[in-house]
Amino acid sequence: MWDAVRDETQGQLEVELIPWGAAGSSKVSLAKLLNNEIAFHMVSGMPLSTIVPVAAMEGCPLPTGPKQRRAAYSMANSAICCAVR
Repeated sequence: MWDAVRDETQGQLEVELIPWGAAGSSKVSLAKLLNNEIAFHMVSGMPLSTIVPVAAMEGCPLPTGPKQRRAAYSMANSAICCAVR
């Protein structure tokens, strides 16, 4: 498929797929992305949070019971969460 894309764009777009992990860990790949050594990398929030702290919110646990929901609601109205919003 990517050969066809390269041919149809007359070489203006060339895609090289690298198997997961072959370019290094997510942290290494993220560094390569920031240094323009690679153009695209799927990255989850936790490695990205080293640069964009709010991305770590995906790692927050979900409240499951009434007590946990009250605590989560209290936290959601805290100064830090209001600043993030």
